[in-house]
Amino acid sequence: MNKVKLVPLRIAIAELISHEIGPGTQWRWATHGLAGIDGDRIRIKIWFVGRKPFTTLTAVEEWIEAVTAARMSRVQRTRESREVVSDEELRAAGLINTHNASPRNSNNDRRADGGVE
Repeated sequence: MNKVKLVPLRIAIAELISHEIGPGTQWRWATHGLAGIDGDRIRIKIWFVGRKPFTTLTAVEEWIEAVTAARMSRVQRTRESREVVSDEELRAAGLINTHNASPRNSNNDRRADGGVE
């Protein structure tokens, strides 16, 4: 390991995040992580000195950047998936005529009495 200053996990997180994060959440971030872009887990890198978890400010900063990138990627994919709707989904919603998918000519839709079929 290079000469890097290790600090207790709780202190490193408190140094970089302005609101209080509970010890259970800190432990979960380090051991279980949060969901990444491709289903992988993003964890704060920690080292143990005895029974206590230590980390670096850089490790917490990198974790925050990775979690943010994953979250923004999911937001973008959600936006894109909302924009792409298949014909099958439109038919299921009743927005496409299931009998004839081509647009009808409005002049041919008129009845002899002036009503619309």
